[in-house]
Amino acid sequence: MEVEDLAKVLHESGREAVEKKMTVVASLGLQTPTKFLEWDEITEEAKEGRRIQARYLLKKYNIDTKQFTVSELIDIKMEYYGYNSIEFSVITDFIDKLIEETF
Repeated sequence: MEVEDLAKVLHESGREAVEKKMTVVASLGLQTPTKFLEWDEITEEAKEGRRIQARYLLKKYNIDTKQFTVSELIDIKMEYYGYNSIEFSVITDFIDKLIEETF
């Protein structure tokens, strides 16, 4: 998995949070975005923020699709995010992509 691919998945994963106004900005009582911006609409700085998150996840979990079984990938996502969070669906999508690329 390339950093850019994961960065785009992480960005897309925020769509539901924006639509439901369940963002960090909203939790601070600040004005929330009214529209989810597509990858091509965000600034280079915002893209780099997603790349930073992607590099962190790839390094933190030493992600190499060849070294994990599907079961291990599921255990990782469950340990880190739990079942009932928006992030759970993000990682689920990420793992699905890893599985698709591997098998």
